[in-house]
Amino acid sequence: MSRSTLYTAEEKELVFVYNARSDLFSKATDFAHKIISPSTYSCSLCSLTHGRLGMHREWAAFIKSLSIKVSFRYKDQVKSYPQDDLPQVWLQSGGNNNLLITAGELNAVPTLESLMELIKQRLKE
Repeated sequence: MSRSTLYTAEEKELVFVYNARSDLFSKATDFAHKIISPSTYSCSLCSLTHGRLGMHREWAAFIKSLSIKVSFRYKDQVKSYPQDDLPQVWLQSGGNNNLLITAGELNAVPTLESLMELIKQRLKE
């Protein structure tokens, strides 16, 4: 096996899938929803990692500190996901989406710090 083949086969990616759509209207609606009624907003991942004006600095620093490729996707940007409930966190490896954190788990995470700790724990397993 060549070195390039070996590297590609071992490459992993942490994928965050939001329970939101990527179109401009949805983004504007989500923004307003977070301000008007944040407790009823349907994406706990968005609520934990983003404030009214964008991504929390602590979250951005955490993502940069990870030794793995990271990407963010909206539900309309993925063809399939391991379960119907969103948001989710996947660990992609070898073309497979392995569910790392379920929607139920994300919905139960109380703080951004707790989310970062959960991610660190799951990546070690």
